[in-house]
Amino acid sequence: MTSFASAANFDPVDYYREGLEEKAREAARSLFEEKLKASGASEEENASDYRKYLKLAAKAAEAKATHSRYAGVRIFLWVLFGIALFVGLAGLVLSIYRSSTGAIIACVIGLVVSLGLLLLILLYMNKKVAEAKGAADRAEKKRRMQSLLIEGKLMPLYSLFLWNDFKKAVALTTDAFTLDEKFPEEKVNWLRNVYAFTDVLGDTQSVVSLMSGDIDGNPYVRLMAKSEAMVDKTYSGSITISWTETYTDSEGRRHTTVRSEILTAYYTHPAPVFSEIPVTIYGNLAAPDLSFSRRPSGHGSDDDKDLARFVEKEEKKLRDRAEEAVQKGGSFQPLANTEFEALFGAYDRDHEVQFRLLMTPLAQQNFIELIRGKAGYGDDFTLEKKKTLNIVQSRHSSTLFRYFPGFCRDYLSIKEMREAFVNLIADLFKSLYFDLAPFMCIPLYQTTEAGVYTPKKAFGRDISDYEAMRAVNQMDGKRFLPEGSTTDQILKATYARSIGKTDFFVVDSLAFEAVPMVTYVPTSGGDGHIHDVPVHYFDYRERRKATDVAVRRADEDAERFDGGPLRSFLKDRGGTIVNSYAAYFPLSSLDGGDEESLQAEEKAFEDFFFPLERLEKGLEELDRKDGKKG
Repeated sequence: MTSFASAANFDPVDYYREGLEEKAREAARSLFEEKLKASGASEEENASDYRKYLKLAAKAAEAKATHSRYAGVRIFLWVLFGIALFVGLAGLVLSIYRSSTGAIIACVIGLVVSLGLLLLILLYMNKKVAEAKGAADRAEKKRRMQSLLIEGKLMPLYSLFLWNDFKKAVALTTDAFTLDEKFPEEKVNWLRNVYAFTDVLGDTQSVVSLMSGDIDGNPYVRLMAKSEAMVDKTYSGSITISWTETYTDSEGRRHTTVRSEILTAYYTHPAPVFSEIPVTIYGNLAAPDLSFSRRPSGHGSDDDKDLARFVEKEEKKLRDRAEEAVQKGGSFQPLANTEFEALFGAYDRDHEVQFRLLMTPLAQQNFIELIRGKAGYGDDFTLEKKKTLNIVQSRHSSTLFRYFPGFCRDYLSIKEMREAFVNLIADLFKSLYFDLAPFMCIPLYQTTEAGVYTPKKAFGRDISDYEAMRAVNQMDGKRFLPEGSTTDQILKATYARSIGKTDFFVVDSLAFEAVPMVTYVPTSGGDGHIHDVPVHYFDYRERRKATDVAVRRADEDAERFDGGPLRSFLKDRGGTIVNSYAAYFPLSSLDGGDEESLQAEEKAFEDFFFPLERLEKGLEELDRKDGKKG
């Protein structure tokens, strides 16, 4: 297999094809087996329990379907009863006023049939429906009880799935890149001072998921940004108008007729749209004066003939661009590999010498393999280089981005859970790998040492705004929502201060209130007049709210320790644990407190953690003593 140690000759596509996906699956299977063994759950017993559950689930579904059928038949009979009763009553009325034989027959048949249907419904169908519902309820109760039984037995296994599972799987799979345990403020400042990293998030964007690491020492950050943008939304309204027209026929006679028309009008007004945007940022000091961008060519999946035609067309554009650059005193010169130039399309590069240093023949070949889909997702990515920062966005990462340990609770079968875990880890690894692959395609990036940053003073906090935003986006959003809001919200976290080991942030929420409005659009009608057509729309008005939130490091194992005391602690404060961070609402935000409330909250947290640590050490000491006695 290709060795990442030989960075100057590294081929990321072949490296993946030579068994990396299977290694990721093996790593996931190994992690799962460790968890299964540690949980003490019996797969054989679970398989038996699950087979019983499936039988009960099938019976419950069958009983529910039977109940639905009986209920449907009863509804049908009620409809027939209504029709028969109507016929009978109508016949009765007609027979009274006209005394016709047909009316009398209709009356008799209608009333007799309706009476028969009524008796059938009341004496038979209601009983059958009640019996079927009772059977369905009992079957569902048995299914649910079996489900709870299995969930209880699997609870120790469920609790062993943690946020860092994916990080462990990556470490077992490859050394081509690493994943960090966290993205602290220290690393943010390193990126800012060495790689000219600036906040890629605008005022209406927030981090909802995040991972970071390095490629041979050079840092990357991969984040999912929740974004809000105002876009034009078109509303419509309509009215019906009518008018009288007079005309003369062929015989000279005058007539009038009434005509009508539906007038429709449109009105465009801004409305907020919320979306999630994945982006991967990588810092490298190679070619520090070069900037360029590339977009998907749309021809990565072409067959050889279609690709040849595309490259031929691009060759002419390349020659024209080179001639234009000479005339304007520019430096653009196409590379000899026109297939690469056409597929990569970085025609806006601004430093030809450094571009050629970066895009060596091996780099060109690597990118062609990547874009052509020799492995991975093909040409689904954009790449932008801004001096020492590189930014990738891809289509695949919009759906394959984050690991959520709670996935396991969707499964009652250990076998199915294992399969889901392995597939999830393998899919996420592939997604991350091919977001980093454009950086790994460039040999110079792999041989360029990372920049060194020595802070002048120690940081006063541990948690970055990015980590804080990720944490608060997993909390109960209702606590942040401004009063009157009717839309989703964007949460921005700004560091305020630290007390002890806890970092406090002010979370600003941006949301909107949809206010019903109406406007009248003048519209021409067929009657020759202008009519005001009402169009109802919503005017979205900003609503904001600031909330204090506390975030601190928390060992994930503490969440499970002694029945989950940390979980209980956080539950009382509307908090959560995200990637080893405990985030919660401090007393000041819950009770409208002040400085003393914050101090009291920090003390409460310290009083919780320190005894917990001592208790853990005490238990370890007892275990050692028991071991000596044995």
